[in-house]
Amino acid sequence: MRWFRAIILLNRNEHIYQTWPRCITTLDSFNSLRPLPDYSPRKPTVKDSILVDRICTTISQRPLEPFNIILNRIQSNFNYHHLVWVLIRIKNNPKLALKFFRWAGAQNIRSMEAYCIIIHLLAASGKIKAAEDFIRDVVLNPQKAFASNPNQLFNMMIYTYKVCGSNPLVFDLLVKVFAQNGMVHEAMDIFQGVLRYGFRVSVHSCNALLGVLLKANEVELGWKFYQQMTRNGISVNLYTLNMIVYALCKADNVEEAERFVGEMDEKGLVADVVSYTTIVDGYCRKGEVEKAIKVVGEMVQKQLEPNVFTYSTLINDLCKQGKVAKAMELYKNMIDRGVNPDNVVYATLVRGFCELGNLQEAFRLVDEMVKRGLTPNVVVYNTLLDGLCKKIKMRDAGQLFQDMCNKNVVPDKVTYTTLINGYCKEGNMHKAFRLHNEMIGKRIAPNVVTYTALTNGLCRKGEVEIANKLLYEMAGKGLVLNIFTYNSLIHGLCKVGNIEQAVKLVNDMVEAGMDPDTVTYTTLIDGYCKQGNLAAAFEYLSKMLENGVEPNAVTYNVLTETLYNAGKITESNMIFAKMVQKGISPNVVSYNFLLRQSCDQGMMQDASKHLKKMTEQGHIPNKNTYNLLIEGHCKIGNLEEACKVYRIMVRNGFRPGVGMYNTLIEALSKKGKLQEARDLFNEMRKRGLVPDRGVYNAFIDQNYLEGNVEEVLDLRDEVA
Repeated sequence: MRWFRAIILLNRNEHIYQTWPRCITTLDSFNSLRPLPDYSPRKPTVKDSILVDRICTTISQRPLEPFNIILNRIQSNFNYHHLVWVLIRIKNNPKLALKFFRWAGAQNIRSMEAYCIIIHLLAASGKIKAAEDFIRDVVLNPQKAFASNPNQLFNMMIYTYKVCGSNPLVFDLLVKVFAQNGMVHEAMDIFQGVLRYGFRVSVHSCNALLGVLLKANEVELGWKFYQQMTRNGISVNLYTLNMIVYALCKADNVEEAERFVGEMDEKGLVADVVSYTTIVDGYCRKGEVEKAIKVVGEMVQKQLEPNVFTYSTLINDLCKQGKVAKAMELYKNMIDRGVNPDNVVYATLVRGFCELGNLQEAFRLVDEMVKRGLTPNVVVYNTLLDGLCKKIKMRDAGQLFQDMCNKNVVPDKVTYTTLINGYCKEGNMHKAFRLHNEMIGKRIAPNVVTYTALTNGLCRKGEVEIANKLLYEMAGKGLVLNIFTYNSLIHGLCKVGNIEQAVKLVNDMVEAGMDPDTVTYTTLIDGYCKQGNLAAAFEYLSKMLENGVEPNAVTYNVLTETLYNAGKITESNMIFAKMVQKGISPNVVSYNFLLRQSCDQGMMQDASKHLKKMTEQGHIPNKNTYNLLIEGHCKIGNLEEACKVYRIMVRNGFRPGVGMYNTLIEALSKKGKLQEARDLFNEMRKRGLVPDRGVYNAFIDQNYLEGNVEEVLDLRDEVA
């Protein structure tokens, strides 16, 4: 989630440096503290003491002069023991000690002991940032200090602590640096050691370590570490709480995360918007959107205003479930509460409406987005293009593509592939291949999906041989056919009625080591159903079940619709009941089937019940839904209700087709509602739609009886 990025900022250096041996981490509990050791370095000889005195005197009296000049004569006799002895002698002058340490480093004279002393001296003098930088240098480049493992470094830091009069914060820095550099187990070992000597580690360093543990998916170890923090009296903060909540939700323990928030609330640590938004996201990921909405309600009760991320999470999940109507309710609610939708919210809603086929509402949202000062990005444009291409509105898609380029939104691989797929479905292979060449010219490499669209388009036009050549070209570029490629080709072959070739391709797919999935079987079942071969369709349903592949709502919709059309109403209802029994939620197509049954039988009250249940489940009626209802009401003479549904349909962005206009006009004419019929007739003609000859004849006769000779002649010219 975008808002969790802040938690990761503590862990900027993600790489784990393999120069340290891997440590085995356990979380120990201990009752007694270890005493700090006394510092007892190797004692200098008389000759060594004279050299150390000489160095200390020289650099103390001449601190501003270059050391490589004033210490030039003693360089040949100088070693790392002298470095340590000098640093201890001048420990009360950290600035001088640091300059001397750097001079020694330039002579390639270093030791881990010297490094630890200089770190302590810097910490003792309040130069915390400089101390941290030195620790980081040793941790990332252990060879500089001849440190073979983290424990050796820690033990030396402990050993030199007392003699330097250091700051206990130095051990906190040590834990933090190991943690920040992704060295989780090493940091855990240092943490244990620090506690054994009675030092405290700050909550900030603990949070850094906890964050790295959780990022590495060490959730169980992270939880144990949190428990040890609290056992050792480290006061956790909101940052800690949010990381634990995130970890629990990531592990699908969302209820446990909620309980944890409640427990912390009782202890006085109140959760914030981030905490609750994490829980909301957790429930959404599990598909339990109702629980997520309940959590938002609790937030509001606690006077915590849900932010754009909270709403975005919920809206995204609702749209994924096809419950766009509920998503829109949340969208309106967020605006009412003063929360401004961002690009993500709009992109999600646009995608939701496009998937439902309601492009008018999708484009309206984009207009609203622009009015709010937001700029549609390539994702939004790709979503709109996909919606247009699915409806084969390629002229509109081409114009939108041009508009996108004019506004300096750079098309990507998805853009080109979407358009290519659309043109292939339209049968315009010339434009499809032109775009294919254009994307190559722009150095955008076509992927498997691009080639799948092209081969599918060729198969639809019966160009199976050319499609096969294209597949060879695809293989030559190192692209491997996947299940989606095969399914697309099988769909294309079934679309043109070439089921034998489709079945052969399924066999080839199995030989290539790919098992047919739900889409594969459903495509074949649909192909056989369209040919009226129900026996073959049910044979493949049996194969599907035998191979452990579960049918989905689309599979059942194909079978119920085919059986119903064949007059096998009892069998059709049995299949529908089986779908519900298996716990498969009906989709819009499923509900439209129920509506069709009710409307065909003139049972409009049942139809209304199905419509109500459909909308309660978050499914938005589509054009077919409205067509069925209008025809049903017209059939029983309920014109008032039919006209009401017609107005709702238009208001929701759906344009009636010729059949719908004809049905309404004929029904209104029979009832003597001539003016309403005339209005629809004129509206239809203005839209460029051609009424049936029967409708024309009815209006010609009506105008003749009314003496409108000029209108009669115009209508005769139109119908001629």
